[in-house]
Amino acid sequence: METAASWTDDIGNLWLFGGIWYGVSRLNDLWKYNIATNQWTWMKGDSTINANGQYGMLGIENSANNPPSRWIYSHWKDNDGNFWIFGGNGGGWLSDLWKYNVSSNNWTWINGDSTINTINNYGIKCIASQSNTPGGRVENRASWSDSAGNFLFFGGSTHSNGLKNDIWKY
Repeated sequence: METAASWTDDIGNLWLFGGIWYGVSRLNDLWKYNIATNQWTWMKGDSTINANGQYGMLGIENSANNPPSRWIYSHWKDNDGNFWIFGGNGGGWLSDLWKYNVSSNNWTWINGDSTINTINNYGIKCIASQSNTPGGRVENRASWSDSAGNFLFFGGSTHSNGLKNDIWKY
């Protein structure tokens, strides 16, 4: 019923990830639509609802990796054609960052927590740090990538602090 992520790959195929089904059931399935053939292909993810996903090792691409089911999250495509998702509602507010490699058909858990409702850790404005984290959030769909390939998003809603007006860069 609602999916937040849609991308177009480098050869013009359309892609969709997850979403919510009938208002209560989250999905983590990844689909590709080939415009030329008018056909859908199920690429990754579970065929069941509310799947926990498989995080695997942080930073390691693996065919078994799969993000948990979610909806209302941010997404973007990087300069290399990879698809990215961050956060969303997965039975709580998520703060995990994932990269999907179109060429290998594999997900990589890149950053963030594998639990729900992580609290923000702001650190010092405009200073990157391993300890900085935007924390779990939803509805942070105002997102973009700059010419250098950095991902940025604005605001959203957090579990502990409500609505936010902060900007984060990864």
